[in-house]
Amino acid sequence: MRAMSTLFASPLFDQVAGEKLNQNYVVACLYFKAPLDLQETKNLMRDRLCQIARFRSKAVNISDEGERPVLAFERLGDADIDDLIPDLVQDKTGIVRSQVDIDQLVSEVSCAKLDVHLPLWRVYICNNMSDGRSVLLLIIDHSIADGVALVQTLMSVVDDKPDLPVPSKSQTRQPSGCVTQLKGLIQACWGPLVSEQLADPQNKLKICDPRNPGNKKAMCSTRDISLTRVKEVKNKLPGATVNDVLMTLFALTLQDYFKKYEPSTLKQKVRATFPINLRHVTDGEIVTDEHYGNRFSLGQVRFPLHLEDPVAMFANIKSQLDITKVSPEPSVKKCLTDFVSLKSGMPFGSLADLVLDGTAKVTAMLSNVPGPLTKVRLMGQELDDLNFHAVTGFGLYFGIVQYNGRFKGGICCDASLEPDPKKLADCWMPSFERLYAAVMAQ
Repeated sequence: MRAMSTLFASPLFDQVAGEKLNQNYVVACLYFKAPLDLQETKNLMRDRLCQIARFRSKAVNISDEGERPVLAFERLGDADIDDLIPDLVQDKTGIVRSQVDIDQLVSEVSCAKLDVHLPLWRVYICNNMSDGRSVLLLIIDHSIADGVALVQTLMSVVDDKPDLPVPSKSQTRQPSGCVTQLKGLIQACWGPLVSEQLADPQNKLKICDPRNPGNKKAMCSTRDISLTRVKEVKNKLPGATVNDVLMTLFALTLQDYFKKYEPSTLKQKVRATFPINLRHVTDGEIVTDEHYGNRFSLGQVRFPLHLEDPVAMFANIKSQLDITKVSPEPSVKKCLTDFVSLKSGMPFGSLADLVLDGTAKVTAMLSNVPGPLTKVRLMGQELDDLNFHAVTGFGLYFGIVQYNGRFKGGICCDASLEPDPKKLADCWMPSFERLYAAVMAQ
């Protein structure tokens, strides 16, 4: 866990890395129908969020002088937290009133280096938005934790503990055939050493110059799709999981987007990475010191955008994901990351170049965030809606979040590539209807 967190935090402690890399953030937007009280929000973050060690700690470098930085967290006392809360929780009412304003705020935070004397998170209240709602905006540095841990963190803050669609740690995988297992072993060698060094051809969503990405982000969300309809599709496809269906839906969304705005890309290689949770615990155990942080590896999928039949596209993607599920590739990648980040002796400036080059080899990054199955309350108010985004070095981040029995996509684009991510969002629902119709017609 320390290797990945140290990599995310390297711009804070290494001057050369800081000049090359922006911080990576997870952004959560919590929507409410009534205004939020600033003092009540400060009390909530102090009394609940800061019960988790990393949220009441500052980042420190524990390496010897002259050696490469190694990240650790130094816990702050109650008096320190009381003094810092006004800097950590701020009211942006009247300043942030629209999605454009949120984009601007997130872009500014991602380009600025956070003060290492403060915990690496910020909360902003934005009352009386243009749609009449209020927003609680959480911007959390990725060095604190990954998406799975941060969702569990959010659930520890709400008024009542909700159910999350997280599989039981005792759940066993479906058996796989010998051919699939053999392909998984081959992928463990081929993927990290060869495949990941081969770049996608340039397309409208892929960063052109990895060492000079745009500084502005543009974000939006798709419409909701009910869990019931997603499960209808899953149940009609043999051996399918909800994640298989959602991955296919994303591929169809990309296909529709490129048909409209860059048809030539349909004949090219288009890939995405996605995080793989390496924990063997669930629920509240995730927020303990032992299991918190960044405990994940990355998988990769290639989208068959040339296939017109949604069912054929599903079969192609499912085959790839089935191989990843049995492959030791995620563990191999984790070992390589641990070595390069902590033991190789590579200067952080060179490591920054390696990270930047890597983000441009694929088109997008995907994630699937398992939010609460039912509505939850915060500070006595019902949470009206929930969005998650990640601010990364990729040209496109597409995160699917589940809340109250519905799925939606959170999109974050490099605004120099696609300043209007609503073009992608508008392809989401028609793509699902196309997939639904094709599967139901079988």
